[in-house]
Amino acid sequence: HPMLGPVDQALPDFLETQFDSNDVDSDSLASIIWHFEQVALSTRNPAKLVLNYARMSRDHAGTVARLDAFLGTEASPELQAAITQATDFGAMKTRAADFAPEANNDLWHDDKAFFAGGRSGHWREAFTDDQIAAYHAAFESLLPDPGLRHWIETGEGNV
Repeated sequence: HPMLGPVDQALPDFLETQFDSNDVDSDSLASIIWHFEQVALSTRNPAKLVLNYARMSRDHAGTVARLDAFLGTEASPELQAAITQATDFGAMKTRAADFAPEANNDLWHDDKAFFAGGRSGHWREAFTDDQIAAYHAAFESLLPDPGLRHWIETGEGNV
């Protein structure tokens, strides 16, 4: 798989591979942007709640409350607190075999590896300045709106 190779080979593939509607699960920035546009920006279902990991990480309890309000479940504060605790990054990491995508299929070789650190933007530490610049150039090319790019990366602003 192209993403399993060395970063200096995998990153250009990730950044330069064009979206292919016959391969909507490809690992490319173009595919991610296509999914974002089809779901988050779609007007097909105006009654939707679009969540962002960075924002959820900054305000986990607030996200649980927003989800409760959106669903209209009227969960008690105690139940919301229990859900917040059960879905905390550390709690999920301790049960990685239950929560990692493709758990039990050896996709991650170690399900806990999926829960590496839980910090948004942590990925930047693995790349050179030139690689980050290439990412930003490709990202801007695929999604020209700076507000949308900022929302994707930080959860700040609106979709």
